[in-house]
Amino acid sequence: MAAHTIAGFRASKPWILPVSVTSVLLGTQLAWKYTKLFDLQTLLVSMAVVVFTHSAGNLLNSYSDARRRPYYDRKITPSQAASCVVFTYGLAVAAFVYLTKVSSTTTNQEIVLFVSGMLGSVLFGAGLKSVAAGDIVIFSVFGPLIVLFAYIVQVTGKSTPLPVERPSVSLWQIVLYSLPLAFNTEAIVHRYWLR
Repeated sequence: MAAHTIAGFRASKPWILPVSVTSVLLGTQLAWKYTKLFDLQTLLVSMAVVVFTHSAGNLLNSYSDARRRPYYDRKITPSQAASCVVFTYGLAVAAFVYLTKVSSTTTNQEIVLFVSGMLGSVLFGAGLKSVAAGDIVIFSVFGPLIVLFAYIVQVTGKSTPLPVERPSVSLWQIVLYSLPLAFNTEAIVHRYWLR
């Protein structure tokens, strides 16, 4: 059991997770900057949603590699990877459901962003990584999508005082703020493929 847990942890590629955490922190910081709204519990739960989704995508990637290449570094078997993928996606969904209860969101934007992130995670992990569309998925998920998600859950949460002053920033400006992170993530991915 311990070997299975260690193999699953390694296959989730935890050294790449700071990319997700940084995007969540940027979205949260932008929410504070423009609306003066911040909720620690919302930050922690939204970070869990993003990290679990990212980990599950990495595990799915490891599963795909283990299935395609039978001798793929033998750190994890396809069946171990598959059970880790299901478990981690389950954690992501559970964290998101909890986030909707904690933040009492009033819009469906969070749901659209979460489902888009999950879809991007599944598609990239299952094979888009080897085609140019994978770069588009990585760029959009780790830049605009996660930053917008973190911003929106902070701004629309139940801790929002009423009446809320209209933010002096548009969502397009939030997207622009996220572009350096998106380019950084693309550079990390390309560096990974060049090794």
